[in-house]
Amino acid sequence: MRCTGEAAAGIWRREMRDLDGMRRDADAWDALERAPLSPNPFYSRNAMEAFALSGAAWRPDLRFACIFHADRLVALLPVAPRAAICGWRRATAAYASPFTTLSTPLVARDAPAGWADELLASILGNAPGSCLVMPRLAIETTAGAAMLEAARRSRAAHRLFDAFARPVATPAQDYAAFAQRAYGKSRRKSLRRLRNGLAALGVVSADALVSGFAEAVENFLALERSGWKGRRGTSLADDPNATAMARTLFSDAAAPGARRIDRLLLDGRPVAMSMSLVQDGVAVLWKTAFDESLRRFAPGIVLEDEIVARLHEEPGLRRLDSCATGPTALDDLYDERETIADLVICSAQAGAARLAVEAARRRARRLARNLRARLRWRPG
Repeated sequence: MRCTGEAAAGIWRREMRDLDGMRRDADAWDALERAPLSPNPFYSRNAMEAFALSGAAWRPDLRFACIFHADRLVALLPVAPRAAICGWRRATAAYASPFTTLSTPLVARDAPAGWADELLASILGNAPGSCLVMPRLAIETTAGAAMLEAARRSRAAHRLFDAFARPVATPAQDYAAFAQRAYGKSRRKSLRRLRNGLAALGVVSADALVSGFAEAVENFLALERSGWKGRRGTSLADDPNATAMARTLFSDAAAPGARRIDRLLLDGRPVAMSMSLVQDGVAVLWKTAFDESLRRFAPGIVLEDEIVARLHEEPGLRRLDSCATGPTALDDLYDERETIADLVICSAQAGAARLAVEAARRRARRLARNLRARLRWRPG
């Protein structure tokens, strides 16, 4: 534990804790989730407890960089040593897994200025090689922008890598206005055709669950496994650890309103489902699945449109985050974008050189990936 400076209302304090240490301060952790500076439901207490069950996606050496002001927890970031590569050496990285899509720190909405400088100094001071990788940081959010500014003030070598535009949606005046703004004429016509096609097969309805998820989770696991992920052996149900994680993530242990499952039903049977993590009115669309025998009627797209409608009907929702890490069907439904990028900060003496090598390494990786894709789809 180190004290690092004074502010008008008290003293900053930095700590590195393991998960057991965080459990002993559960109320303070939950307080960050209730009023975050920028939402990141993946770093909430219930979510991290669930990820701890996810087997290979969890790191036993994970530590939480915690920043206190006047003995109050105001910011945290879970990090793991040697979890990423920067140039020619291993580097500390913010927690990321196949089940997460953000590394934005969890920060109190009223945290005093300076929290980002304290957080960065704490992590770099404990990082092997003095390097931090923050994968998929939402750099335009208040917390994400603060981390980028702290990197600039620190004078450490830093760089953004692999930036992309993630589809997001915020309400218009009403659903009709949103559809007019975001959907082209052909998209609106296509949605009507898809709905009519499903209606010809039975009674179509939709609902949203915000508690009592047990049966719905089992339905989702079965629905996802019945599709292409099941055929590849990559569905949640194919991995006992991932199954336990999903059940814990969508248990009643989550804070009220922190989870939702949207369903499209045909004669009462789920034909498309979306599982979302919710924080501060932002629904992060974590996992989706649909009945592939109805592919011609795109029940997944119909459900996504229903979720857009609910964005305009439910006062507790103010934003939808597609959670996308690449091309997605939501590219055509959401007309707004949020920039996501990997922020790499290196305060070591050879920091600039390591970032240059890292840039070359990532370029080579992209070229190899593109070449594999071209060979895979080559005619004949």
